[in-house]
Amino acid sequence: MIESLAIVYTKKCNAHCRMCSADAGPSRNEKMGISEVNAYLDMAREVLGLKKLVLTGGEPLLFFDEIIQIIKHARELGLTTNVVTNAFWAENRATAISRLKTLKENGLSFISFSADKYHQEYIPITNVRQAIKAAVDINMPCSVAMVVGENDQYNIGEQVKALGEENRFYLLTDLVGLGFEKISYHEMPPQKIGLELLPLQGYGRGSQIRDDSILRSPEEINAVTCPMVGRVVSIIPGGDIFWCCSANDQDQKINDYFKIGNLNMDSLKNMDNYLENDALCEYLAYQGPKNLLLEIMHELDKKSIRKGYTSICDICHEAFRIADKKNLYSLARKQLIMTRILRAQVHKASKDIARQVRQLLRN
Repeated sequence: MIESLAIVYTKKCNAHCRMCSADAGPSRNEKMGISEVNAYLDMAREVLGLKKLVLTGGEPLLFFDEIIQIIKHARELGLTTNVVTNAFWAENRATAISRLKTLKENGLSFISFSADKYHQEYIPITNVRQAIKAAVDINMPCSVAMVVGENDQYNIGEQVKALGEENRFYLLTDLVGLGFEKISYHEMPPQKIGLELLPLQGYGRGSQIRDDSILRSPEEINAVTCPMVGRVVSIIPGGDIFWCCSANDQDQKINDYFKIGNLNMDSLKNMDNYLENDALCEYLAYQGPKNLLLEIMHELDKKSIRKGYTSICDICHEAFRIADKKNLYSLARKQLIMTRILRAQVHKASKDIARQVRQLLRN
């Protein structure tokens, strides 16, 4: 079930972006250590489907030498690695190339740069341009993630152009729903730059500027199922592990619901087994947050829902906010039983049809 580990290496960041869903910043001191992360990675040996490590924060490259040691260990274990950074370190071309070469030589597979109007209040856009140029020059696969606010959706082209008019970007993710054509990471041409358009989420510090979010009705949000839950788990300093990357809601109730354990007290393999058999996780993965919200509204006889949401994550949080865990699990189990009965009936019907066809052919 678990395919990727998203490790929040630190909550410390040299920026204090207004939209930060992780609520990271200069005053935060929570961080992991090399031995702690390597212990989590060693657990990955027992999880057959786990192939990828994402190091994020905060700003993980504030601790450059430590990240290098972790990437080296991940490579020894056969894991691909991705680092998410604001490119504060790319103050000039020579430094940008030197840092990226060191990361690549030690096993980094992919690097993601954060660049939008919020980050630019702290990190010059020239840093990101130099980091992108350096990545292209040394054949380091990379992407740029942009959080898109309500007013930004009309000038995305200008914002992308500011990252370097000579660069050609390929859209990997459009969670904002602006209608651009997407390609997958695997289809991205060599030496090209991926582009990820992300919504301003209403949790972390993003909850303070919710008015800048692009809101859409549930019907307008394209994604139906959740591609993350149970597949991309996140770990924060202290070892708490969550079943997706959405573990920063200001509502403690939601954080508690999404938390599945602590890796200092249990194994990653046990977490994987738990997720494989968790009815609510399975429901979200295969039927999605939109269905969950609509079903729970019907179950609780609620007459109206919010008119607008930023993403399926926002829809999911809303479902958890209005219902307790007992109701959610009861609904998930009931729906999954009905789905399995239907699948069994379809399977039986298809076998009957196949048998009838074989009889006709014999005749």
